[in-house]
Amino acid sequence: MSTNTRDEARKWEVQDATKAGADWLGSYVTTLEAALADARRYRANYEAAANGEARTQVLSWAANHATGVLPNVRLDLAVSAAARLAGAEARLTGEGGAGAD
Repeated sequence: MSTNTRDEARKWEVQDATKAGADWLGSYVTTLEAALADARRYRANYEAAANGEARTQVLSWAANHATGVLPNVRLDLAVSAAARLAGAEARLTGEGGAGAD
């Protein structure tokens, strides 16, 4: 592969990894915004609850919901995007070390 073609491929790799990171951040924000909207609904339901039993039920629902928020963030995709970006940048700048090509 010629140096020009290799450099173009490496630039594309950096762009692709950068986009993957931006996509993950967008998904992260969307997930947290949805979770915040749900939390606000739980708070409103809690405040509107007629008695302690109803408030206890709302707290239970909210706690159950909260346990599912972080798994939906997909931290594995963030770590993968970061690793791809770091590797692509290193290869582009020639700092990839052994096996960079």
